[in-house]
Amino acid sequence: MDTSLSDQTKALVKDLLKDAKPNEIKRLNHGHSFLLFNTGDEGIHTGRPRFFVACVSCYEVLHHNTTGPEIRVDDHLVQVTRADNLAEDT
Repeated sequence: MDTSLSDQTKALVKDLLKDAKPNEIKRLNHGHSFLLFNTGDEGIHTGRPRFFVACVSCYEVLHHNTTGPEIRVDDHLVQVTRADNLAEDT
């Protein structure tokens, strides 16, 4: 399985958010347009910052308060790609 897209997506999100301050909004255009917002909360066990993640292209909230925004973005892109491929097959 080729993971290069996943690795690239995760690296882009991590790099974008590495210095995000609480209440700071970041935008990512990577196939779809994403809104990432540092909520100011921290993970209970990890201490990592939490983020609101939404896909503006799909008008879909992916998570309200996650410590893994890169996984949410990547999973969404994988699901969209699969749906597009299924639509092409019909």
